[in-house]
Order: sequence, then C-alpha cells, then structure tokens
Amino acid sequence: MNWFWSLYAIVYDFGVWQFTPYWDQLSEIVDLVVARTMVGDWVCDFGCGTGNYMRLLFLRNRNVVGIDPCSAADRVVWDKMRAAGYPRMIYCGRFDVIVAVNSLYACDRLSEELKSSHEELNDDGFMVISNPIRWPGAVEMLLWYRNRYGWGGLLRALPGLIALAPFNLVIRLVYRPIPEEKLVAALRAAGFRIVNRDLGYICDANVILVCEKDPT
Repeated sequence: MNWFWSLYAIVYDFGVWQFTPYWDQLSEIVDLVVARTMVGDWVCDFGCGTGNYMRLLFLRNRNVVGIDPCSAADRVVWDKMRAAGYPRMIYCGRFDVIVAVNSLYACDRLSEELKSSHEELNDDGFMVISNPIRWPGAVEMLLWYRNRYGWGGLLRALPGLIALAPFNLVIRLVYRPIPEEKLVAALRAAGFRIVNRDLGYICDANVILVCEKDPT
C-alpha cells in the first residue's frame, strides 16, 4: 500500500484545507499535549502523515519527531517543517508523549506497535490516541457537517472532500475500524491504563484516549 499512501500524501493537505473538523481535532489534541507537557519535551507523532500535528507542536515549543512509512509524506513533512524553522532532529531517547491520530487502524501488528510505544515512553509519559471505531456513512457525515458548520461550511469543504473521496473509499475497503473494546484490551495488555476517554472527530466515530504507563 506504499504507492497508495504516497498518492494520498500528495492531495491530503488540499483535501483537509477547509475541513473544519480536522482542524478542530488537531487544535484540541495539540492543546491537550501542551497542557500536560513543558517547553522542550519530546513528542513522537506516530503516523505523522503530512506533518500538521508536528508543525503545530513545534510552534508551541515542543521537540517533535514524526514516524511514517510513506516516503512521499516524509518529503511533504520536511518541506513544511523547514518552512517553520524546524532543524531536522535525530533523537535516540525516550519520549514524553506519543500521539497517534487516525493511524493505529492501519497497523498490521497493533499489539506489537503498542508494546513498542510503551517501551519508548518515559515512565511518566503518556500517549494520546484518536482512532475510528466505526466508519460513518456518507449521508450521515454530510448531515452532521451541515448541522454543525452550516451550509457555507459544507460548501467550502466539498472540493476537498471530493478530492479525498476515492482514497477514503479505498481505506474503508482495505482497513477496518478498531472496536473500542479491542483497542482498550490491546492497550492494557501492552502495559497502559486509560486515564481519559471521549468520543469525537466526525459523527463521534472516533474514540479519543489518553493513556499512561500502568505502574502495577
């Protein structure tokens, strides 16, 4: 699927440019990370995509490292981060925070990735996850968007939604959302405990979890 994610990275920023729920979620998660960390703390963006979370965290004075298997995404991230004044960093220590937004569902080995994340976190670190637990239908999404942002917001978002529609269709055909019970069980098996849980993003179809290392 590397070719698919490479194409996705090329059109992604155009697709989300006027997609208000995306930016709302980004701001909420960045604010959450900033509120629980200090200037200079290290954040890993797992599945960083085109680097929008990385850029905002860097501008909020956090050290950031992104991980994404897509080489095309890496080029987009580097151009974006360099424009923000980011010095490319190599970091070999543990992280204070790991952020995984809309990325875990695409993992072939979820349990192993979570165990690796547990090992890469400082003992007092935490992980923020936003992951789909269902795929909302197209009509449900459009009605939800109109009710939340009005017709004007929907019309502004339509060009990007149309550009991303073929990619989102492939994602829905190839990947499956992770049921919340399965995700929570995998986190606990990896050594995490859930300290906060919410629903959000589009149609409340994402579960948003804040997890810490379980000291027991």
